[in-house]
Amino acid sequence: YSWSIESLLNRLINRTLVRTPPMVQFILLAADAVPELVEQLEVGTEPTADISLLMARATAFADGDPNAAVLTIAATATTEATKESAALEMDPVLLDIFAKETAGHLQVINDYLDACDGHHAPFHVTDKLYRACHTLHGSANMANVDRGVAVAGALNRFVRRVYDYKIGFQKSGVDALRAAAKALETIVGDINKVDRSRTDFAVLIEHLTNLTNAVEPTTADDESVEIEVLAAPEEPSEAPEAVAFDAEIAAIFSEEAAELLEAADRALSSWKTGTDSREQVEELKRHLHTLKGGARMAGIAPMGNLSHELEALIINIDDGRIAANPQIHDILQQSIDELHRMRDTVIAGKSVSAATELEQRIRSINAGDVSATEAPQFIEAPAEELAEVEKPETVEFTIEPEDTVSMVIVDTPLNDELDEIARAAKPAPVEDSPTELPELSSLEALPPVAEKGQEQIEERTPEKVEPEQAPKKVTAKKKVTKKAPAAEPVDQPTAEVRAAPAKRGGAARQEFARIDAELLEDLLNAAGEISIYHSRLSQQINSIDFHVDEMEQTVVRLREQLRKLELETEAQIMHSHQDTLVAQDFDPLELDRYSNIQQLSRALAESAADMDSLKDLLQTLTSDAETLLVQQSRVTAELQDGLMRTRMVPFQRHVPRLTRLVRQAASEAGKRAELAVEGASGELDRQVLDKMLPPFEHMMRNAVVHGIEKAEVRQAAGKPATGRITVRLHREGAEMIIDVSDDGAGLDVESIRRKAFEKELLKPDSKITDDEIMQLILTPGFSTADKVTQSAGRGVGMDVVANEIKQLGGSLQISSVTGQGTNFTIRLPFTLAITQALIVRTGEEVYALPLPTVEGVARIARAELENMLSQSEPSYEYGEQVYRFRHLGMYLGGQSATLPEDDSFVPVILVRAGEHSAALLTDEMLASQ
Repeated sequence: YSWSIESLLNRLINRTLVRTPPMVQFILLAADAVPELVEQLEVGTEPTADISLLMARATAFADGDPNAAVLTIAATATTEATKESAALEMDPVLLDIFAKETAGHLQVINDYLDACDGHHAPFHVTDKLYRACHTLHGSANMANVDRGVAVAGALNRFVRRVYDYKIGFQKSGVDALRAAAKALETIVGDINKVDRSRTDFAVLIEHLTNLTNAVEPTTADDESVEIEVLAAPEEPSEAPEAVAFDAEIAAIFSEEAAELLEAADRALSSWKTGTDSREQVEELKRHLHTLKGGARMAGIAPMGNLSHELEALIINIDDGRIAANPQIHDILQQSIDELHRMRDTVIAGKSVSAATELEQRIRSINAGDVSATEAPQFIEAPAEELAEVEKPETVEFTIEPEDTVSMVIVDTPLNDELDEIARAAKPAPVEDSPTELPELSSLEALPPVAEKGQEQIEERTPEKVEPEQAPKKVTAKKKVTKKAPAAEPVDQPTAEVRAAPAKRGGAARQEFARIDAELLEDLLNAAGEISIYHSRLSQQINSIDFHVDEMEQTVVRLREQLRKLELETEAQIMHSHQDTLVAQDFDPLELDRYSNIQQLSRALAESAADMDSLKDLLQTLTSDAETLLVQQSRVTAELQDGLMRTRMVPFQRHVPRLTRLVRQAASEAGKRAELAVEGASGELDRQVLDKMLPPFEHMMRNAVVHGIEKAEVRQAAGKPATGRITVRLHREGAEMIIDVSDDGAGLDVESIRRKAFEKELLKPDSKITDDEIMQLILTPGFSTADKVTQSAGRGVGMDVVANEIKQLGGSLQISSVTGQGTNFTIRLPFTLAITQALIVRTGEEVYALPLPTVEGVARIARAELENMLSQSEPSYEYGEQVYRFRHLGMYLGGQSATLPEDDSFVPVILVRAGEHSAALLTDEMLASQ
């Protein structure tokens, strides 16, 4: 499409065609269709204009076809007919968004009209009014409100014409503006109404068109009477006006922006190292394009504008028009850092100010200004914004669950560039003879198309380029590009044809579901309750099993007694029978008595057999229940593991932020430092990591300000000019070990000692070791900085770090070597949701000791143990660690310390909590749950 219009304009420039009024009308119509094509690429909306017909008419005009003028009128009629066929129905959510945004822009127009009342024409067109009319047209087009597009489009063209020619509105223009505002209010009110009758605004549209055509440039700009309210001077570019936004939508967008910026940081870092640069460039370009669209939809125009300029720069680098060098990489890094700053400002609930100077530098580079890449300066965030980064927990967004997703449609600089193309194509209105049009090379080319459009083009292009086609692309590029690369058509011989990449950057797309954090917490609690019920049920089964064993023993005793009874009865009968034979006197009743006793003994034997059968049945049922418990335990463990994984986040997520903070602190301190992270893929509980992020940030700043030396000092000491801060993560059992070290000067023990004396933390005659001196940096308000800066010197530091670690159930150890650096070893629980416990018994009570605090179990000889208990302050040393020896009962109610009987070795539990450790003696260790 663009090529067909360009071909026509080239013929006009070369004077091979004579400009005619129908041709001018067609060029204006073609220019109005360009924003619709761009929106189609960005959001997928179909253009209202018949693009194929417009292309045919452009070709007809370029070939000198006399029927082109008639076909142009037909094309205009077709376009208007298409607009009139719009539906009156709209999604209620989209309607609410569209109505609110339209009301805001109409309020700007009404304020302008109110200010005009009581004054005389001409009335100056302000930038605010121009932007409101321009955005109204784009919003109606985006929402697919065709009647609104027709009215707002006619109004936008009229206001733009007056604005471009720098002349004021006459009284008729103000009246038309007021009528258009009322018409747009009516159109918005008619959406989704049951009454299908519509007001016809064709007369108004025609009137606006006539007014537009009647506008002619004049040199009498000085004679315009500007209204005082509307004539306020614009703010200088150095202090751009902060742009407001919807906090709720911006809060939702900030989550996506964080992921995109982190991914962009990783891609840029990989690009700098030179590993698979092509794939990283594609990935970086894709992330910035997504960020640009999201920022503009959320109403954060400064983020969208900077992302747009940055995307254009990367496309120029990718196409070979700009060479990638360290200076370019620095500018890219500064831009991404600035986007991070903007996102932090959004999270803080503040308005985002535009990075005008940085955007101008990028535009200059895109335009071929090599000097713009020299001596890039670090863009330092304001102090109040740094404070927000230091304490992100002080500002929170509460997003209520809603059934709808809001969308904000904003104005874009891309539309302004397209407007410039349209205005450049307009002829001078006061000349009958053909005039020379501005050179096409002076126009700003269209920015590169959206990623979606690129993919569609790549799908339709051949995968290989013939060698003889390569030189043909040079002339087309040089002719149409001066600031940014133009989107080349795929159906022209001079267009650049590039093979589609075989593989897009990044891994395969995964599906993610966002759930409420409270719901996830409830699920985790439910999984924990299931585990508790499982344990209780297991105890009941064990109790039943115990009683079944007792029943079995009872059956055995009963059988033994029955056997003895039978023997005794038989002996008595035999004895009685012998006496009867001697007396020769037999009584039949004795036989009856014998039979009854025998029957009773047999009945008892049968009852014993029945009890034995019941015992076997109970044992079978108990065995089945235990099997079910094992299966249920397996499923519960899988459920807990799955839910636990939803809480786990990789440390890598915060690496870009910490890297940016180190770079920022080094710039403020006039030093050079870098951050290296080993084991960044290690995962931590989200709650643990979120609570530890401010302490990590303070440790990074401390390492830069107090540890890393200046470049000249480091070089004099034989060290690299750039200091290195290293963070190592690894897991040990149920704990995550994090080592934070630097290769700086180490802790200045004498400086710490001197500050301690000044603050009266030590007495002059105190004799303490260097290790004890180092622990003083954990004292509240303690700082050795010579001056207070944004990064250090306020005394709010390592004490907060230590307290936060203790609250999480962790520990902090400090070691330092003068001239070599300092190392902080942090031990944190792997998760706070569910923990394993060692079940022990003391007296009649059962207790659970968290396994993360259990460092081991030692078996001590009974004689040695008795000797320890006889001491006043017993202790036990294991692994170069001294444990205070105590019986658990002494901590819980003062129970006496009793040793298990008949045990030559007694188990002792070694526990550690923070800086405290103890060797605990219990009556019995039961199990681990």
